[in-house]
Amino acid sequence: MLVVAAISMHLCQHASLFFEFGDVHAQFDQADVENSHALRQDKEENLEFLTPNSAIAKLVKINSSYSRASFLYAWLAEADKTDLVEMLHDSEKVERNAYRTEIQTATTRKLATLDPNLALRWISDQPRVRRAPILNSLFHEWSLINLDQAVEGAMLVSGGDRKTALETILSTRNDLATEDVLDIARELGLEEAGLQFISVAEIRELLEDPVTAWDFLLSDDLDDESQLDSLKLVAAAWREQEGFDVLLQVARLFPMKDDRFALSTVIEGAVDNDVKDAFAWLRKVPRLQRGELPVLSRWSLRVQILNWHLEKLLRGLTTPSMCS
Repeated sequence: MLVVAAISMHLCQHASLFFEFGDVHAQFDQADVENSHALRQDKEENLEFLTPNSAIAKLVKINSSYSRASFLYAWLAEADKTDLVEMLHDSEKVERNAYRTEIQTATTRKLATLDPNLALRWISDQPRVRRAPILNSLFHEWSLINLDQAVEGAMLVSGGDRKTALETILSTRNDLATEDVLDIARELGLEEAGLQFISVAEIRELLEDPVTAWDFLLSDDLDDESQLDSLKLVAAAWREQEGFDVLLQVARLFPMKDDRFALSTVIEGAVDNDVKDAFAWLRKVPRLQRGELPVLSRWSLRVQILNWHLEKLLRGLTTPSMCS
């Protein structure tokens, strides 16, 4: 009987301890839930009432691009027009270009939904070298919200800024008919830019047949030197299909010594990084067929070789030493 009583007493003590520890664990679990909720609520409240200047101070300390963008867009979601304007002005003091541009483009896009003209006035006061990405952000959002007003806004800027605005509007509103594209371009006094936009769009559709795309570029009403990017694009696709012989076609398009810059630009697109193979091909081309190609090729390819050696040097500098 004494043994049974002792065992019973022992079991009761263990049961008591078990329930006590169970209560403690339950209390800790409840505390974790409450703390987590409190931290999340505190974070949300702090984010909502964070001043633009304080938000920027936090943003520039975040190294992760994803975390920085998440923080910025969460803050912008709670910001009103006054906050946004203040954010733009305060961001001018951010020294790191990438961070400053990131803040300004995102803030401008949000302000475009509230008062795009106000955003445009602020952009006009910024240094010219900083405007393009911010204008892109503004007119992207503005043209989605109200195309007519975005075009009117583009009329308020001039020079390169107007061209940037037009290109952003047209690339954003890719649902526009060709005639609508030309109407907008003419309204802004940039018909040539409108024609180039249409030409590039058509060329991209023709890239599977580079010969047809090349003929299209030569037969349109645009000056060849005004569409060098399109010629580079087609020359690269053509070379992929038929090899370096296409460079002879390129050389015929620019036969004069004054054309060397244009020819160099197109050759650069066609050759890309295959410098060694391009030299090997050039040595096999009869001299009478080369035209301006050899002189220009030596100059253009020399630049690419220098770039290649520079990249190789940089890779060597970043490779860990065997002795370290």
